[in-house]
Amino acid sequence: MLRVDQAHQLGATGRGVTVLIIDNFTPNPLDPCHDFTHGAWVEGILSAVAPQAHILRLDVPLEIPGTPDSPCFAFSTHTLTQALASALELHRQVGIDVINYSIGQGRFDASCQANSTEGFLIQALAREGVIFVTAAGNQGFWDALGFPSCMPETLSVGAVYDYTSSQLELAGVCADLPAVDKVTCYSNSASFLDALAPGSWIAVSDELSNIGTSAAAPHVAGIVALLRQLEPALSLSDIRALLLQTGKPVLDARNGLTFPRVDALAAVEAVLQRSPVPTLAQLVSALDADGDLRVGDDEIIFAVERWITGHPLPGTDLTVSDDAILALMALWITAEPASLSSDPDVW
Repeated sequence: MLRVDQAHQLGATGRGVTVLIIDNFTPNPLDPCHDFTHGAWVEGILSAVAPQAHILRLDVPLEIPGTPDSPCFAFSTHTLTQALASALELHRQVGIDVINYSIGQGRFDASCQANSTEGFLIQALAREGVIFVTAAGNQGFWDALGFPSCMPETLSVGAVYDYTSSQLELAGVCADLPAVDKVTCYSNSASFLDALAPGSWIAVSDELSNIGTSAAAPHVAGIVALLRQLEPALSLSDIRALLLQTGKPVLDARNGLTFPRVDALAAVEAVLQRSPVPTLAQLVSALDADGDLRVGDDEIIFAVERWITGHPLPGTDLTVSDDAILALMALWITAEPASLSSDPDVW
């Protein structure tokens, strides 16, 4: 449906990209829903989309007891604020490219501004270049999103069905007949929603299977990791435009609005087509301090490091691909210079 496998075949696997998942990973024994770990489910989805991304976990405890109608424990505002503060500190220590935040609350019928510590922390992360992916929420609103997906600094994601059935799917707030690429009845939606991705039913193992926009968000966070591997400087606005340009238009019949259902292969191809294709001489020149177009010991070590991390060469947008590292190593072994007249090759 999202053509993720085909995107992987083009080399887009998330290698060198750091993704942080803010979620619950430790069951609360008092929680009647403790047999299902929400964070592990989210991580399983994200790992399938971006299998070589460096995934970090920020474990947030579930502290608020449920109600008879909704028995599962919930996050407290205090613990979520602490988690976001920790995320900002972690980003400044190790560098985070993408955050998945399949958490939300409230009802906002317009794009919202930061008016809380949580919001200010999300703004700070966004200002420092982190792509903050959020779940739109599962209240079935057709004209509103939850917080923080209502913030313009986040990439908000609603859910579509990824299967068709003649049996009703029961989703707590609604029941509906599923059909592929139909917006789910529980997914929040509004004019300021960014994208759609599969949310029903998403299984990552026999024990981890569920529905919700919580599943849609990591599908998109994983695709963002693929795109940032290929072009690390992509901004939030760049990514929004790419998803809109390459996604399948899906009409939400509840409000008459159309949103892009993400397509991993199309988005990856769009980035590859617009990225400059470096010659071998250009790569060597970017590595070569003395300008002799030869690859020395220190230069090959640096090139290997950049190949492993997926980061571009300093001061350029040139990246070292698998084929390029083989060509660079051949030059290093033979001590031959790279020809300035080399034809461009796809590395």
